[in-house]
Amino acid sequence: MAAMFRANGTRCEAVWGEMPNRSEVLAAFKNREIDVLSSVMVLTEGWDYPGLECVLLARPTKSRLVLAQQVGRGTRLPEGVNNLLEAEAAGVPLTKRDCLVIDFVDNTSRHSLAGVGSLVGMGDALDFAGKSMVKAARRFEEAVAAKPNLDVMRLKSVDELDLAITQADLFRDVSPPALASFAGMTWNQLSESDFLVSIPGEGSVRVTQDVLGHWTATVTPPVPSPDAPTSTVLLNVEPPDKFDSIEDAIGWSESLLKRAGFGSLLNVKAAWRKNAASEKQLKFLKRLGVFPPAGLTSGEASRAIDAALAARGHR
Repeated sequence: MAAMFRANGTRCEAVWGEMPNRSEVLAAFKNREIDVLSSVMVLTEGWDYPGLECVLLARPTKSRLVLAQQVGRGTRLPEGVNNLLEAEAAGVPLTKRDCLVIDFVDNTSRHSLAGVGSLVGMGDALDFAGKSMVKAARRFEEAVAAKPNLDVMRLKSVDELDLAITQADLFRDVSPPALASFAGMTWNQLSESDFLVSIPGEGSVRVTQDVLGHWTATVTPPVPSPDAPTSTVLLNVEPPDKFDSIEDAIGWSESLLKRAGFGSLLNVKAAWRKNAASEKQLKFLKRLGVFPPAGLTSGEASRAIDAALAARGHR
């Protein structure tokens, strides 16, 4: 191989275990007097040169560890540098900004390289987006501690974490804290003083507080259709102008929904909510851009769909 490189005008030398002048050849490479080294079973581990810009994989291996060691020769950072992007922004002189790996023998089709993410319990393919691995790992640990149902292994970039945390909140099948002591139905909290119950294809009821501190209920009926009969209760109702308390507003709204026949469907303790989410629910969530975690219940999926639709303005 070294002879072929030299025949094509590239300065190249081979190195092997019993080579008498190996240290001199390696020194010449580091001094850029040689462009390419052809290693015969000697540089896979224990040899570091942060200036290495390209790794050519020219022999097959059945070992994922050996592959990681081979590629690792080109991923070393200069002494005193922990993050290339931060160092570049600070004006630190750098001999390289990346490493090219060319696989001639399909090692990477047989093995997956362990990424930095796997070292801190995240996905192998996680993109740190130029951010500190230590800081990112700390954020992930804090997020998982606060949101046990958060599936961080699905994330492709640390920049997706905030969105994932928001989506994790969608899957909590519990009443909003402000309503927990008196509400019996599955309300979604849209803001501090804005609560919504929706029934796909049947309309919705929304309870909000105005600037004067009064609570109001707004009933949005479905669009009547001869092919899809709907509840006449939601079609023919006029809420009171205002309520003195949130308890009164929620109570009136839940009474209306019970008369409309939705009491069992919306009951926060209904048995069906503990069943596994249906395929229809899971597909609809994905269409909304919400990727459900494994083990999702039907109640959690239902609440997540309501919240996602509300966030899109389908109220």
